[in-house]
Amino acid sequence: MLRPRIVSPGYGTPIARVPSPGLSASPSDQGPVMPVMGVPSVRPQGQMPATPRAPGPSVPRLMGDVGDRSLSEEERRQREALKAKLAVRFSEEWEGRDIFKLEEVCQAREPCWNHTQRYTMNGMLSVRLCRDHQRLAKLVLGVPLSLETRNERICEFKGCEERQSLTLQMRGLTDAEEPYRYLLCPEHYGKIAVRAQRYDEHQLHPEVSDAVQEIVDHFKLPDRVGFFMKHGGALRRVAGALEIVTKLEASVKYQRGESTRISWERLLYFLQEGFDRSGHEHSRIGDMERMRPLCSKPETVQKCGWISRVKAGRLLTVAREQQGELAGLLDEEGIPTRIPRGVWLAFLRKEWCGVCATMFMERLREVHGFLIRQGVQEAMEYLGETDVYQVRHKRGGTLCTGRFQR
Repeated sequence: MLRPRIVSPGYGTPIARVPSPGLSASPSDQGPVMPVMGVPSVRPQGQMPATPRAPGPSVPRLMGDVGDRSLSEEERRQREALKAKLAVRFSEEWEGRDIFKLEEVCQAREPCWNHTQRYTMNGMLSVRLCRDHQRLAKLVLGVPLSLETRNERICEFKGCEERQSLTLQMRGLTDAEEPYRYLLCPEHYGKIAVRAQRYDEHQLHPEVSDAVQEIVDHFKLPDRVGFFMKHGGALRRVAGALEIVTKLEASVKYQRGESTRISWERLLYFLQEGFDRSGHEHSRIGDMERMRPLCSKPETVQKCGWISRVKAGRLLTVAREQQGELAGLLDEEGIPTRIPRGVWLAFLRKEWCGVCATMFMERLREVHGFLIRQGVQEAMEYLGETDVYQVRHKRGGTLCTGRFQR
């Protein structure tokens, strides 16, 4: 008696080939492939078992919009009516409700000027929507949206429902800006107070204060490159202060420091513009490559020597701190008096740890000492005044021609 031959079409369903009566059972003489239900899976000796395979990515999973299966006809009709109403709201209501704060605008995809409230979506996502977009989101997504109520007695840290008892005060960039406060529970106050203290250190640092004062005192903004060369040491601290303010604003329910964050952002971008332009105007071959660090600390050796728009400027900080030992190395504008400006900027635009910055300043001080010698000064002045670097001198009665190379 012949056994049916079992093959798999790829989805794990057994398929039997039943030979025709009176014909040979060879594969070439077998009949058409017909699925046989209820036939036990018989595997001939030496044949691998059929492996079930999932449908390919081309098989459609869902049909229609999200939530179609759970929506009734009335809900679908309401959804389409809301979509049609909101689609033309931007053109019809441009002169409607006055909008002066971005944080109070509806967060729907299309522009909307309706009055908004903050909702919690499905207990995990906080959004600000108007009443119509809240109804549309509930119909389309099929998730609950609960209205967030503001309670002055609850901690303002996102996701916290503990009672607040402590006030955290933050300074503005300048003294003219009013400080702002956050109401926090003891746990979150302890975590954020450490960052707030670090922020005060950045804001009150002399390098940051000098940079802010120069911008405030000038009716017209100073030259970008000159500003970076003079106040490049403040770049790291300005970036650190901006990071703290941004993360703190993103961590609380009600943002109060947006104007302060914008002020720090503008100061950072102004310094970074000077950083970029100084590289374009005074760059040399190899300035973009990493310099070999002088330190050997595992936590800093991988970071030192790379060009950085955020961590640059530490050399200038060390130079300010060692003004007595490095007298005459830099003028009041932060420009080196003897060392070529391109060489100074090549080191200034890199990220260095404190050890590397101190050691490099010692090397540059030695170079400065060589360059201030009388003979070297005369040679440098001559090269600076000469357009053609052809120098003729007599040696043993013979006229020789030499070329100075910078």
